[in-house]
Amino acid sequence: MAGSPKEPATEPNTPTPKACHMFDNICHTALRAVPKLVGIVESMNETAAPQNSEQRNVFLDKAHPAAWRALNGLGLKAKEAATEAGLDGALIELLNVRISQINGCAYCLDMHVGDAVKNGESAQRLAVLSAWRDTTLFSEKERAALTLAEAITTISDAHARDHEGAQARRHLTADEFSAVSWLAITMNAFNRVSIVSQHPVRADRD
Repeated sequence: MAGSPKEPATEPNTPTPKACHMFDNICHTALRAVPKLVGIVESMNETAAPQNSEQRNVFLDKAHPAAWRALNGLGLKAKEAATEAGLDGALIELLNVRISQINGCAYCLDMHVGDAVKNGESAQRLAVLSAWRDTTLFSEKERAALTLAEAITTISDAHARDHEGAQARRHLTADEFSAVSWLAITMNAFNRVSIVSQHPVRADRD
């Protein structure tokens, strides 16, 4: 006697439709997560990777503190000479700002603009300092000092340098001429140290 019909046999490892659907969902979710995981890993690698020696700033003042102290000492002596020659604090800082403008030293500008204000310099004169020749806001002595400081900073050709030096000497005594020269020489050195070191300018904390 024939038996009742049986369900067709299936292989033991053949997945059911429900299992296939679940597997598809898992794969889809995993694939969507891959870009995020890659981004996280790349970010971790960038954070963990040591900085290349070419990317690190070399602070010259920290690398050779004795040389930096010597330069600071020279700067103080130049400022003392300027004060003894009769140059006031506002003019000294005005020269520091103008030299730093020419050299493009952000760190020194940030410092000496503040020092100029503390010494009584006006916001208006600081605002037009880069075009001081086109204003009437500066005295003859200040204009002479600015002319000399600019000539030393830009190292003009011999003819121009002699002409600018002669102009400056008309309104500056020998002591004032020498003092302005030393101020310009030292400020140029400070500018170069800060520019090479890439000293950062910090945001004001008001």
